[in-house]
Amino acid sequence: MKRIYLIRHGETESNRKGVFRGRLDIPLSQNGREQAVDLRRYFENIPVDVVYTSPLQRAVETAETVFPGHIPVKEKWLNNLDLGKWSGMEKNYYWRFHLDNASVSLIILDRKRFTLVKLNDTHHLKQTVMEWY
Repeated sequence: MKRIYLIRHGETESNRKGVFRGRLDIPLSQNGREQAVDLRRYFENIPVDVVYTSPLQRAVETAETVFPGHIPVKEKWLNNLDLGKWSGMEKNYYWRFHLDNASVSLIILDRKRFTLVKLNDTHHLKQTVMEWY
């Protein structure tokens, strides 16, 4: 049985402002860096074989902080959506499926079947930002 953890990057200033980011390469905010440290504590007793990340700096910085013993493998297929002209725009936010910054989701692969067993877990964070409100 394999466990696949999906982690959203820590907060950016654009998250706090409700700005559509898409593939804009935006760094973590100070709170985002603190969230990454919270994530590191979450994973400190969980064995991890390999770490994959989007090439965006907010994702790479999160991965490097959370898994200091690993060199993250940057994969373009993990990149954010290309939002075109919406990139950098504020609000008219209408996402129906949302993952919070620094959240953890877990998929288990067992006998060629995937099961989502955890979605958008943020219990490890001291502070979360509800950007879609």
